[in-house]
Amino acid sequence: MTAEPALDQATTTHRRRIAEIWSAALGTQVTGAHHDFFADGGDSFQAVLATATVRREWGVDVPVQLLIDHPVLADFADRVAQLADEQSR
Repeated sequence: MTAEPALDQATTTHRRRIAEIWSAALGTQVTGAHHDFFADGGDSFQAVLATATVRREWGVDVPVQLLIDHPVLADFADRVAQLADEQSR
């Protein structure tokens, strides 16, 4: 059995910052790259709060549907990074 990658091993600042945002929205510590927002008790209201914070943080259009479709931290953060990169071009 392979241990879940810790956030301190995350390769992007997006993952670290989104983990902090999710921790605040969920009221619990997000500790790994494979953390699932909804499996850990996240609901639609918390998803709206989290995506609004991400939107303000990077100035990109991050719809709630993106979090619904990609509830795992690593996947969601990678998509946010891709959106931010596309916007900066």
